[in-house]
Amino acid sequence: MARSTTRLHLPLALAAAIAAGASAQESKPAPADTKAPAVKPQPDAKTPPMVKPAQPAKGASAAGSGQQVTPEGIKQLSPEEVKKMMGGQMPTAAGGKPMTPASPARTAHDPAVQGPQLVFEKGTLDLGKITDEKEITSVVKFRNTGTSTLTIKNAAGSCGCTVPSLSKLVYEPNEEGELTIIYNPHNRKGDVSSTITVTSDDPALPSQQIPLKANVTQMVTMDPMMLPIGQIDRGSASVKSVTVTSRIPDLQITQATPASPRLVATIAGVTDAVVDGANIRQTKIDVALAPDAAYGPFNEMVTVRTSDPARTLNFTVSGEVMGPIAASPARLSFPGVLPSGDLNTSLTVQSRKGEPFTITGVQEVAQGSHAPLFTFNPQPNGDKTSWTVGITGKAPGMQTAIRGELIVNTDSAEMPQLRVAYFGFVRPAASAPPPNLNQKQPAQDDAWKNNPSSLSPGN
Repeated sequence: MARSTTRLHLPLALAAAIAAGASAQESKPAPADTKAPAVKPQPDAKTPPMVKPAQPAKGASAAGSGQQVTPEGIKQLSPEEVKKMMGGQMPTAAGGKPMTPASPARTAHDPAVQGPQLVFEKGTLDLGKITDEKEITSVVKFRNTGTSTLTIKNAAGSCGCTVPSLSKLVYEPNEEGELTIIYNPHNRKGDVSSTITVTSDDPALPSQQIPLKANVTQMVTMDPMMLPIGQIDRGSASVKSVTVTSRIPDLQITQATPASPRLVATIAGVTDAVVDGANIRQTKIDVALAPDAAYGPFNEMVTVRTSDPARTLNFTVSGEVMGPIAASPARLSFPGVLPSGDLNTSLTVQSRKGEPFTITGVQEVAQGSHAPLFTFNPQPNGDKTSWTVGITGKAPGMQTAIRGELIVNTDSAEMPQLRVAYFGFVRPAASAPPPNLNQKQPAQDDAWKNNPSSLSPGN
């Protein structure tokens, strides 16, 4: 049993360590005089470098304890050592391909390596300053400087923006090849980076990484991309603005269209300027509420079209249209309730103008998979300029999300309805909240304190 426990634990640690090591884009080599911690060898077994025995769990035997492998340690293991530690199998990634810790690309021949040897002409691909208008194609040359045939198994980019390709996979000794890399800078700006990982049958470095970096200038930008306008009264003359900046000559903003009738967007003006020696054109787009905008919170998209049909931009506008009657809280939350647990709360509805009104009814519109949950008891406060709505209900009897909307009907001609969203979730019964450690605990007698495992409190 002890042997089986160790083999089950170790592959998980190796896989986690390999994934952590492979995801790093840059690694710093350890100083030459750095030594791995001393490891006590197990009987009749060779302990690989940088593998530390884990501390056995309380009550567990040393033979049953697993091993912990650090990303730094796994990088120092050969594929044969990894395979041996995995019980004869290499750790695998998605698709069943073996996971191998990646190393920086080799750029000089190593005479100590026997067999195939993959050597790149450069260890980093620096694209410099580029624009986001089109894809960039680059070539990195390499050579098999080894003594036998080199087979490249795979070449992959760290994201969909970086696509490497090869014209062939097998290279004889001293044969040169080219790795073609297409980088797509669309929707990127400033300093960017990615990596290209090449795996082969090179015995010393079976997985090599080439970092790619660039500085991307966006030819058309929008500021801000998200426009908050806050709480605003219907009929307000408040106007917020977005600025579109173009570095493309003669590109014009032709239209700005909100996704809903709540908003009105207009092209307010165009200004030409010179920034960092480049000619730019800035177009101002004003956003305001429609005179009859519906009350309540909103998050709407505005689509900006240009003279180039291929260039369409979007930004979002968020806020809340305030009416003469408001609710507090503006939204109801029920986080982590138990199945069939009580849902009891209250809602204050009041006139923002200090005028009396009457709540004529409250309805619930459930938007999840559950049925309506609540019953309502609205009561006026004093002169009817404020009401308290008592809300009671039961959560669904199973784990699920709960969400919906309460519709408060009033006799106000200006605002006959007020909508209040609610949301929450029902957690499993086993995940009850932990006890409040700040709460004072009941006193325990001396017998319980001295031997808690054999007695029950109060006996």
